[in-house]
Amino acid sequence: APLRASGAFSSALIRAVRVVVVGGFAAFAIALLLVRFVVFPYVESYRDRLASMLAQQLGHPVEIAALTTGWDGWNPKFVMEGFRVQDRGLARAAPLLELPEVGLIVSWTSLPLLELRLKELVIDRPRLSIRRDRAGILHVAGLEIDPAQTTDDLGLTEWILHQPEIVIRDALITWDDDQRNAPQLVLDRVQLRLESRFGRHRFGLKGTPPAELASPLDLRGDFTATSLKDWEKAEGRLFVRLDYADVAAWREWLPLPAQIASGKGALRIWFQFADGEAREVVADLELADVEARLADELPELRLAHLSGRVGWRRSAREREIFTRDLAFVTTGGERHDPTNFSLVMRGDAHDPAASGQIEFDQLQLEPLVAFGAHLPLAERIRVDLARFAPRGALAHGRGRWEGTADSPKAFAASAEFRQLGVTAQDAFPGATGITGRFDVNQDGGEIRVASHDAALDLPHVFRAPISFDNLRSVVKWERRDRTTTVRIEQFEFANADLAGSASGTWRANAQGPGEIDLVAQLSRALPGTMHR
Repeated sequence: APLRASGAFSSALIRAVRVVVVGGFAAFAIALLLVRFVVFPYVESYRDRLASMLAQQLGHPVEIAALTTGWDGWNPKFVMEGFRVQDRGLARAAPLLELPEVGLIVSWTSLPLLELRLKELVIDRPRLSIRRDRAGILHVAGLEIDPAQTTDDLGLTEWILHQPEIVIRDALITWDDDQRNAPQLVLDRVQLRLESRFGRHRFGLKGTPPAELASPLDLRGDFTATSLKDWEKAEGRLFVRLDYADVAAWREWLPLPAQIASGKGALRIWFQFADGEAREVVADLELADVEARLADELPELRLAHLSGRVGWRRSAREREIFTRDLAFVTTGGERHDPTNFSLVMRGDAHDPAASGQIEFDQLQLEPLVAFGAHLPLAERIRVDLARFAPRGALAHGRGRWEGTADSPKAFAASAEFRQLGVTAQDAFPGATGITGRFDVNQDGGEIRVASHDAALDLPHVFRAPISFDNLRSVVKWERRDRTTTVRIEQFEFANADLAGSASGTWRANAQGPGEIDLVAQLSRALPGTMHR
């Protein structure tokens, strides 16, 4: 008996499913037949009524030249031709919106979902006029939009993001900005494609601005967002390409940062965001005649040419600024070879600069000194650059610190140096043409030198700088109880007058030039040079 009851239930379930499937298919077929033989034959007769309804909604005259229908498999197809929205105040002016041809294919999934879903929407040769009045209100095809007001009514935008494919071809967009009192801006031959699948949205846009402003614009995007109401959870990336742009000329229409005054050339920008915030910005630059002010209190920086990659990225506890193959030429003709650079700042909301790290593959010091007054450096670093006037180049540099960069609790730095020169200051010796490597921290460090045609300046020890044809040395120092001790473990030298070696120790003394314990050996010396 239980088996017979189970079999009867299974048979009833199968019959119910069969009825539902057959009934659903029949309803679907009836709906298609109604559309084909009842709705489609009378679509053209609704043209004037539709234009009148849209005119009432927009507040401007609306024209529709023709409505035609067709099929794309199981999907109904509509084509609207000659759609225009005229300016009610200027009858002979250009239309606010002109759509010569709009083709849309309604997806058969609209029936089971009870929502208008399109398989494809194609708009050919549209003409769109956008204006911002002096009050900041946007006028788009007769619609008034106030950017200052927030709204939860995102129905149209949400509906657009749910359509599988939207294509716009050969659009012409005009922008009039009464608020900035700017001339009309025209963007021609605009191509747009938007594809959406399962919450992922991809788009590509190309357009041609006036030739004196920029070359054709290429904008692409790829992002995931289930709803614009939850934009804080969205993530994605954008890409912009301009083979030529004049930054100064764009100021009439765009609120560019005041720090960037001018620049002409090509650029590519990658922008990545997550949780509604910027995460990374990377730009490839090839610019000429660059003028910028990197901080309000700094003088203007001018470059004849700038090229390479610059970037910025952030995470929960890190901020990084980096460059790749960044090179520049000053207006005076000085060149800085391509370099890779990275600056990382670590911290949180309570202590945004708790620690940091810097790395570079090579760094020419003369341009850094020349531009020290223009760069957003700590005041202590800017003063030291002016005092020591470093020259030459550093390579394979690394540095880290704990605390603020002005007064770190702990630090460590290392780098190779080539043809290094510094001006002697206080207990710090001066040098010219020095090649070697250094490794320092808050407690001390060491310098290893292997140089030719070098000079040392020890004003507290010798009356004049000493030149060397060859110089090899290992010097270490340490700081204890505010006292600096320098140990010369190896010092081998040779010049036209002398050749020999030395070793010893020098200790700083706050009351005088300090104490020195030096052992020297001369293998060669010319008479008359010993007094020096």
